[in-house]
Amino acid sequence: MDVKAPLERYREVTRSNVDVERVVRSADLLRSSGVKHTFRTTVVPGLVGKEDVVKIGEWLNGAGSYLIQQFVPQTTIDPAYLEVKPFGRPELEAIVAAAKPYFCDVRLEGPE
Repeated sequence: MDVKAPLERYREVTRSNVDVERVVRSADLLRSSGVKHTFRTTVVPGLVGKEDVVKIGEWLNGAGSYLIQQFVPQTTIDPAYLEVKPFGRPELEAIVAAAKPYFCDVRLEGPE
C-alpha cells in the first residue's frame, strides 16, 4: 500500500481532498487481513522526508514490511519536481534508520 505522507499532511502532500479516514481504514484492513503486504513511501526532498517517515512509523507501528522509495525526477505531474535533486545516500540511510524502530523489515528501493 502506498502511503504518501503522515495522516496530518496527507491532503497537503497529495494536493487533494482525500478522505484520510479511508486511508486509515485501508491500512487497518490490510494489517488485519493476514495477507502479506508492504507499506511504501516515496521520499521527496522538500516534501516528504525523515520526520514524515517517523510519523508514518508511529502510525503504523508494528507493521511488517516498509519500503522507502527514492524519488526519481521523471514524468512528474508537477513539472517543478523535475528540478528536485533526490536525497543522497547518507540522507536515505538516515531515513531508513529512523523507520527501523517501527517496522519488522525496512528496505530501500531506487537508484543510488
